[in-house]
Amino acid sequence: MKTLFEVKADGYFLSHSVGLQPRSAKEALYNAMLAPWAQDPEQAWPHRLEGAQNFRTALAQLLNTQLDLIFPQVNLSSAYTKILQALPFDKQRPVFLMSERDFPSMVFVAKQAHRLSNQLRLLDKNFDVHDTQAWQAAFTEDIALVMLLICTPIAAVA
Repeated sequence: MKTLFEVKADGYFLSHSVGLQPRSAKEALYNAMLAPWAQDPEQAWPHRLEGAQNFRTALAQLLNTQLDLIFPQVNLSSAYTKILQALPFDKQRPVFLMSERDFPSMVFVAKQAHRLSNQLRLLDKNFDVHDTQAWQAAFTEDIALVMLLICTPIAAVA
């Protein structure tokens, strides 16, 4: 596996969504996006849109779902912002439920929802996401949305 990725001599010990860069990424990026742009700058935007559409199509096939259900985002925080902004405010259910263990930018986005009169309830970092009884206790009538990200630590590549 090490031969497939750009691994630093002192190892890689992060486990976030970016990960190690594949060695093939530079050439693939150049061939797919930069070379067509350099060859015909006027066609750069249509080429970019075609690439995004091809990505959505491939992802829909991979996930065995409909193309119109695939909306790629820059990152999870950006997508979460859009979801929260699209939700109607319900006085009976104003709570967004998340965990203290969620990625900090996701919690930041949810905290901004206070401006919309929503409330953020954070589950303790020791909350067992695998315990169905704990979830039953956490699901109360005032919850509008649950953000559930279960992250499994991965081994470091050294």
